[in-house]
Amino acid sequence: SANGLIFAGGSTAIAEGQPVGAYYVNEYAGVNPANGNPLFKTANGGLTEILADANRVFNGEQLYPIWQGGFTSSVSYKGFNLYTQWSFVADLARNNLDLATLENVTNIADGGNRAVSIQNAWTTPGQITSMPRIGNGLNEISYINSTDRYLDDASYLRLRNVSFSYAFDKKTLADISFLKGLKFYVQAENLVTFSKWRGWDPEAGFRGTDRGNYPTPRIVTFGTVINF
Repeated sequence: SANGLIFAGGSTAIAEGQPVGAYYVNEYAGVNPANGNPLFKTANGGLTEILADANRVFNGEQLYPIWQGGFTSSVSYKGFNLYTQWSFVADLARNNLDLATLENVTNIADGGNRAVSIQNAWTTPGQITSMPRIGNGLNEISYINSTDRYLDDASYLRLRNVSFSYAFDKKTLADISFLKGLKFYVQAENLVTFSKWRGWDPEAGFRGTDRGNYPTPRIVTFGTVINF
């Protein structure tokens, strides 16, 4: 601990005036056009190719959301009903290790899949690109633990549940003595998600790094409710 700072590795630290789970990282500054190596900001605003704890800063991002909640709506008309339930979290970030792995250019001969974005990797002196040269020496773990390069906005708004139903009125069922009620419905869970997250699913719990998280399933159900 120095000047109230508690840092034990990884990408977050504790300090007075900072939220719990505040990210404490080297800031990614792109690629050196002269040699294709990744660049990072120094503590005094310069540029360097070296990752160093001395150049880490609190970048204003945090692991836990500032906002979290949900809301519902229900509209009915002549036996029809449309019900929606939404949930959201906002102002949080998470390391996207899935994307970092797909864009790893340290060794592309390891047999793993890669994203098409690595076609933009630096190849020629003077080239301006955000993708370092292949074989530059820093792998995806280097970025995740030390920098903000793959620190993605994990805020989202999700349509958690939506259902559309029709219930027959008692007058319609009057001639069917054994039926007291009849309703048909279709329901969907996790149908739509709005997010800037560049991975499988922004909803991955409150953890600093996301990798291999199975996405929340989308489920559609048809059914009927019969009252005797």
